[in-house]
Amino acid sequence: MGNESTIQDKESEIEENKNRREKELRQAQEDNRRRLEEAKRENERQQRKMEEQRKAEERRLKEEKEKERQRAEKLNRLMKNSQVTTDEIVKLQEASAEKSRLAGETEKRNADKYRAEMRRIEQEQKRHHDNIMNDYRAKLDKYAKEAEADKKEAKRQMDEMRKHNEDKEEKLRKRHTDDIKELDGKARKAEERRDKNKTELLEDLSKQRIEMTQRHEKEKSDMEARMQKEEARHEEFITQLDLQMSKEETDHKEIMGEIKGQIVQVEAQHNELLDQRAKRHNEDKGTAIAIQAQLGAHTTNETFNTRISKAKLYGNKVLRETADIRRQVESFVDEMKEKKPNNKKLEKHRAAFKYSAKQLYDSIDVQKSLIVTDKDNLSRSSVDPEKVKPAAKLIRDYLELLGKLQNILTNVQYQVIFTDAQNRVRLADVQDRVRVANVQNQDPTPSTIDTFKNIEKEIDELNDRPMSLLPSQLNAVSETALQASMNQMNLGSNQRNMIENGQNTSGQSSSNAIRDQ
Repeated sequence: MGNESTIQDKESEIEENKNRREKELRQAQEDNRRRLEEAKRENERQQRKMEEQRKAEERRLKEEKEKERQRAEKLNRLMKNSQVTTDEIVKLQEASAEKSRLAGETEKRNADKYRAEMRRIEQEQKRHHDNIMNDYRAKLDKYAKEAEADKKEAKRQMDEMRKHNEDKEEKLRKRHTDDIKELDGKARKAEERRDKNKTELLEDLSKQRIEMTQRHEKEKSDMEARMQKEEARHEEFITQLDLQMSKEETDHKEIMGEIKGQIVQVEAQHNELLDQRAKRHNEDKGTAIAIQAQLGAHTTNETFNTRISKAKLYGNKVLRETADIRRQVESFVDEMKEKKPNNKKLEKHRAAFKYSAKQLYDSIDVQKSLIVTDKDNLSRSSVDPEKVKPAAKLIRDYLELLGKLQNILTNVQYQVIFTDAQNRVRLADVQDRVRVANVQNQDPTPSTIDTFKNIEKEIDELNDRPMSLLPSQLNAVSETALQASMNQMNLGSNQRNMIENGQNTSGQSSSNAIRDQ
């Protein structure tokens, strides 16, 4: 037992040294990278400084040349003037030549100084880089030597254990040989005494031989068991690691199975709702045909009122569904704020708000085409233009706001939908890479909730915008028939709303149940 404990301690110490060296190596790599970046930035700064000095010197030389040119022009003008003497002209020319020579020498000195400074900076950078790389190589050599020393130490300890076991086995073998010799000596003595007490002596010797053989077999079995136990312990360590990895993979598959099952259930409920909507749509269509048979085509004013009402009704529906998605995102963010978030809950919340965002996005795609058609029809209608302008603006605002909401839903729908406990897997649904090109690979945050609240506020303000409807042009008989038909349609609409509210309630209950888990 003492040997096993010693081996375990040594293995733990070797593992700790290995982890420490890996950590120090990573730290050294990070330090080298940071120092190289700092040296690079310093080099760029020095180059910018030298470039600025060179440009300043060029500007100064340019100004000197300009002044020299002006002086030459002045000299030429003076030469043309008959009142200037020849000596004065010679003096001015000599002064001009001297200044030109001094300017040329200054420019040459500055150029030499600039080249010398650049060589100095390059040598300094090279020396700094060589120092960094030498330090890095020294650390690598140090870690390699430590690892080699640990390896040799472990080998030495294993050799000592093996030698100890061999020595112990040799002692047992020697003891066994001595026992055999002793037994043979007793046998020889017994042969001398067998004439006196042959039968009793032989039985005693046989008993002693049996006991000695049993003792030797037991000691040999114990030695083999200890050696097998030491070998099995190493294999058990590897097996535990394999079991841990297998367990993590099993948990991952179990979580994904639960999410897929929930998605299938939600899709089944959605398909059921679509069937009910289709049935109700057929009933409404029949009702509309009956109204058309009784009253004929709707008047222009009624068409105008219907288009405005449809836009506002859809605005209210979008507001409700947007609020539902916001609450799902809030549940996710609340779970993220916990000290130890539950990964299963997080994944269920992700699947919930991603599915809801996709459904609302597809619904907006369909409704936008209908709203565009209504806007075009309004622009071509015979209604008073003063009435059409605010109505068309209302519909344009709805289209703009729905486009903005789709961008928000795209960000939520195509953000990260799964992250396992070790943060090893990062997945994203990229069915349309064009739509997700600018989406960041991160989970929703409190700012996402604020974005939803702001868009809800804008939708609510647009829904509350006052819009006067046109008076009905139907006669009393037609109004009575229309009212009866509309009552039938309202009954169907109320049933649809009950179905939708039931689905929303079911979705919210599912979300609450997921959050409670």
